[in-house]
Order: sequence, then C-alpha cells, then structure tokens
Amino acid sequence: SHGSGWDSFAEISRKNNIPFALHVSGMDVSPEIAKIILGYNIPVIANCQFLQSLYREAYGLTAAVFYPSIFPEEYKCASIAPDYITLINPVYPKGVEVFLEIAAMMPEEKFLCVECWGTSADILSQISKYSNIEHWEYQSDIRKVYERTKILLVPSLTEEAFGRVIVEAQVNG
Repeated sequence: SHGSGWDSFAEISRKNNIPFALHVSGMDVSPEIAKIILGYNIPVIANCQFLQSLYREAYGLTAAVFYPSIFPEEYKCASIAPDYITLINPVYPKGVEVFLEIAAMMPEEKFLCVECWGTSADILSQISKYSNIEHWEYQSDIRKVYERTKILLVPSLTEEAFGRVIVEAQVNG
C-alpha cells in the first residue's frame, strides 16, 4: 500500500537532487518497499541493531543504527512511591498472559497494567478477575506510571525493535 507513494517520493527526490533517508523503527518494511529502497539506493536508518540485522537478512538492506533519543528530564519523576509490578500495554504480543501468570503466583504483590494500544475487552475481562491487579487507561504523562513502578515487566512474546519503556523506566532507577 505504501509502495506507489514511496516510489513517487524517491523519483521526485532523485529528479530534484534532494537527499533523504528512510528511518525504520518497526518490522513493517514490505518486500515492495525494500525493492524501492534498493532500486533508488535510499539510505536506511534503523533504531536498533536487531532491525539492522533483520532488514539485512530479509532484504539485503544496509542500515545505519541511530538509537532513539531519550531525554532523561522528560521521564524523571519528582517523587517515587514504587509499589507496583508493572506491565505497559497489556496485549498478547507484549506478554499479558505471562503477566497474569506471575500475578497469580504472587497474590501478595500489587500489579499494575497500563493501556497503550490494542487492549481487547477479553483482556480487560481477564485482568478484572485479579484482586491484586490495578488497571489504568492510557497515561499521557508516563511519569505517573514510573513513579509507582518498582519492577517493570517486559515479557514480550514477539520480536521487537528498540524497547523504549525499558530505558525510560531506568531513568528512575
């Protein structure tokens, strides 16, 4: 679906001698886009070594690695009252089932799950069955989450690119 747009953009850029590069931060480069990248010799920037390797192996693309900028002052909490074991984005690929298993094994601990995208009614129903899990909707200021987090769980069950929440949480210890 992106192919014709990228093809047009690459052609206009080349005709007008305007350099550009493609920044990839996910695993969503299709074979069609890879063909355009290779055909126009478009530089690729990946946000981690994993994506650099993935695109090299899948499509023969050479990518430079440029890690995302994390500005500590944007994530540093004014005060910390860590009392939750936290999962951000309770969805199946992010390991919500693992999170629920851990919560079941540790009924004396307080757990927190924070929505980001794609949390289904089924998952919310499962979460509601646990008395030791608190559910928060999306938080526009993630520091509210980090100030209450003593352990951040990131039990992803799928390959992922740069784990931004890990670095953000580390700002607070």
